[in-house]
Amino acid sequence: MSSFIVAFIFAIGQILLTEQLIKSFEKQDKKKNAIFFGVKFTSYGIAAALVIFKYIFDLSSIFCGFLAGVPIAIIALFAYKVIYKKKK
Repeated sequence: MSSFIVAFIFAIGQILLTEQLIKSFEKQDKKKNAIFFGVKFTSYGIAAALVIFKYIFDLSSIFCGFLAGVPIAIIALFAYKVIYKKKK
């Protein structure tokens, strides 16, 4: 069960990092681009190490947690953007 929760939280974090990375690309802020890309790349490396060394026998739970986290994070982010849209 802990592998499901870790994968779920990881998926939400990756969606939020992707959103920030897209925003920094739109603003063409090279420093933020490098930081967000580095954090995203490093977190995938840490996740791979966790899977290999700690959760190798829980791959189906990891897969399910990630698949549950991604759509929930996307829907929540979309709802947040629609409800709290900044007026220009």
